[in-house]
Amino acid sequence: MKCILGGRVTFSDGPCEPGAQTSVVTLQEPNVADPVRQVQSTLTQTQPPPQAHSGAAAAANVSDHRDASIDRRAECAALEQAVLSIDAQARQPQSAAMQDWLASERKKHRDRQFALRC
Repeated sequence: MKCILGGRVTFSDGPCEPGAQTSVVTLQEPNVADPVRQVQSTLTQTQPPPQAHSGAAAAANVSDHRDASIDRRAECAALEQAVLSIDAQARQPQSAAMQDWLASERKKHRDRQFALRC
């Protein structure tokens, strides 16, 4: 809720003070404050659907190779975006534990980029 009382604006999860002008605030997805969820949703969207093994699948191996190349590039781009987001978050004042977590997440993304040869 957005509460305005006496020219002062506050935000809360509960009801506003009596006499305050109220309005409902809704957030749009993806939430910029959660870069990890953004990357996870981006990566799951770029994953190819599982395919059944058959003779027809073997014949389409050339097109699968092209699709894999496109998927790899999309995953590389998503990983790079995640690293940039983590770097931006790490430049903000954080607790030591949060900085350690950000460093480990950044390392995971960079390791995956290295494995994909991005």
